[in-house]
Amino acid sequence: MEHWYSGLIPYPILLVIQIVMLLVMAKISSDVCRDSGFFATLRPSWSRFLVGFSAIYATAMALRCVLTMIYRPELRWYGGTIPIVFHFVLAGFIFVLGRFHAKLW
Repeated sequence: MEHWYSGLIPYPILLVIQIVMLLVMAKISSDVCRDSGFFATLRPSWSRFLVGFSAIYATAMALRCVLTMIYRPELRWYGGTIPIVFHFVLAGFIFVLGRFHAKLW
């Protein structure tokens, strides 16, 4: 369990946040797949922000990973990297959503 949890937010609160995030991501995905709904409406002005934010977010997570490996070698690979990997997944989701709004497929 400790490999999945960074310890920064109490787990019951973290679990609620993660469930809400998954529900929002499911709603976004559903709207885009059905091509109807709030998130399916193209908003090119969102694109630059979402793509830029995802790049900054992924870079911060890469830096977090490197610093974890340098300063917390006991957490190397499996101890503290699982949450980091899931942050990369979230950054990728945001990036794809930004590309969708730019219609850069």
